[in-house]
Amino acid sequence: MCTASRVIPLKAIGLRCEPITTDTDLLGNLYNPVCCVLGRPSKFRIVIEPSGLVPDSDIVWHVSGPVAVMLSPAKGTEVSVTPSVAGEYTLEVEINGYDGPPPFIKFKGVTETGTSVRAWIPGEN
Repeated sequence: MCTASRVIPLKAIGLRCEPITTDTDLLGNLYNPVCCVLGRPSKFRIVIEPSGLVPDSDIVWHVSGPVAVMLSPAKGTEVSVTPSVAGEYTLEVEINGYDGPPPFIKFKGVTETGTSVRAWIPGEN
């Protein structure tokens, strides 16, 4: 009779990849917007808990959409994306060793437009 054993380390991680967060970077830019202006960088983030459990080199972002967008950098918990063509994009996060479905965020590349806004404040006079 032959017996053998093997220890397989398991890691439990919590993932949060939410569209439209209220989190901002140091310049006041929102993370994970659903619309990104063409030619302007937008920031996206995934939160992994506990922090530091997955190294940045094991977190890789992929984007699919109409044409080219720039990812800078393409690894880690945060990425900057600049859409170059209007349309719908999907940003997907691949995590080495994670067996669940990959987290993703959908967003649109849009042209910047302006609009006039007027405000009236009712009063007694």
